[in-house]
Amino acid sequence: MELKRTRLEVLKAYIDKELYNIQDNDEKRCSFVHLYGVSMCCTMIAAKRGEDIELAAMTGLLHDFYVYYNANDPNRVFTDHGRVGAVFVREVLNKLQLTTIEETEIICSGVANHCDKLKIDCSFDEVIKDADVLQHCLYDIDFEPDEKYKVRYKRLIEEFGLVHLKN
Repeated sequence: MELKRTRLEVLKAYIDKELYNIQDNDEKRCSFVHLYGVSMCCTMIAAKRGEDIELAAMTGLLHDFYVYYNANDPNRVFTDHGRVGAVFVREVLNKLQLTTIEETEIICSGVANHCDKLKIDCSFDEVIKDADVLQHCLYDIDFEPDEKYKVRYKRLIEEFGLVHLKN
C-alpha cells in the first residue's frame, strides 16, 4: 500500500529534482540551504503569528526557486527576481496542481514581494520577508545585515527573544 504524500512533500520532491541539476556544487549547496532554511524559518514565524504554516513553508521553498532553477544559465537575471519568480512559481504550481487559485495567489504574492524589505505588505508576505532575513543572518553569524535587513533583523531578535545574537 502506497502512502499518499502531502502537498509539501510533493513540492519538495519537485524542487529537489530541479536543484540536483545545478552543475556548480557550491551553488547547489547554497540552493538547498537557503530554500529549506527559509522554509523552516517561515514555518516558525507563521506559527508564532497565526499564519498558515503549510502555505508559508511552501512559499519559503519557492521564494528564490526561479533564481536557482536558472543557476546553469550564465545570463540569468537577478534584477526584480521576486516579481519574475512569482510568474514562474505560478506556472510551477499550476503544473503540479497542488494549490487552489486563492492559495496560488497568496504564495505568488509572497514570492513577488519578498525582495522589498523596506515596504510593509500583508501579514503573510511579511512572514516570507522576515524568514529570508532570519535565514541569511542565522546561517552566517558573521553576516553583516545591510540597511534593508537591519531593521527587520532587530525586530525579529526582539520578537523571538534572541538576546545572544548580535544586532
